[in-house]
Amino acid sequence: MKIKIKISIQLILLTIASMSLSSCTEVIELDLNDASPQIVVEATLTNSSFNNQVILSKSSSFDQTGQYERLSEATVTITDDAGNTFPLTESDQGVYTHPSLVGTAETSYQLSIVHEGQTYEASSYLPEPIIIDSVTFEYGARTPMREEGYLMKAHFHQESASATYVRFWVEVNGEPQDGYFLYNATLPVDDEGTFSFIQASFQQGDEITLVAGAIDEAVYAYYYQLAEVTGNGIGPAAAAPANPTSNVSNGALGYFGAIGLSATTRIVE
Repeated sequence: MKIKIKISIQLILLTIASMSLSSCTEVIELDLNDASPQIVVEATLTNSSFNNQVILSKSSSFDQTGQYERLSEATVTITDDAGNTFPLTESDQGVYTHPSLVGTAETSYQLSIVHEGQTYEASSYLPEPIIIDSVTFEYGARTPMREEGYLMKAHFHQESASATYVRFWVEVNGEPQDGYFLYNATLPVDDEGTFSFIQASFQQGDEITLVAGAIDEAVYAYYYQLAEVTGNGIGPAAAAPANPTSNVSNGALGYFGAIGLSATTRIVE
């Protein structure tokens, strides 16, 4: 079994454009006892020009599951820790963007939203992206968790000393894959981290694009709790649905996540 390797900056940008980090836009699972509609914030800021947006909507009550009203006419700004402020404008109903806003690694960002007289705030730190050194594959038999096929393992390091929180996104033959792939460890500078995708299998000829998103601890906790609620990636769903802990103030649901992206593509041969 051979592995053909292709890596380029253009690939990273095109990959992020095509995937659009679709898994960043999550369905917010509400507590069944939480009948009052609440504002839902889905905000991401990356070190690329893609998917830097804030989506505002209103959660539905229990008897209106699946209905989400997009919220217009909000005042939305993002400010970095140097004091630079970027006003976002509504580019589509409930979607707020800025034409030149791109995140910078090792920078903290503050999000401010004012809607119908209420203010919602959040902060997020954009970590240095991890460096994907290699991706290896090993054949594995069928299990209750996956089909027979090749199992993927990512090997990576980071260039700054800090705790490492990563969410991986996987695309196979142009199709984004469902599931939560989360990594959490303290990784010293230049020490190798390894992540095994034990719940996924791949076949010879598959073209696999792996996007690694370095995130801060609060965003990691949000993704982890959302995975527990949905059972999408780390075991069965929680017995009683609960709202993942938001890093947005004033009782809002959702999250503001600054994400340091890196990507690579492998073909299993």
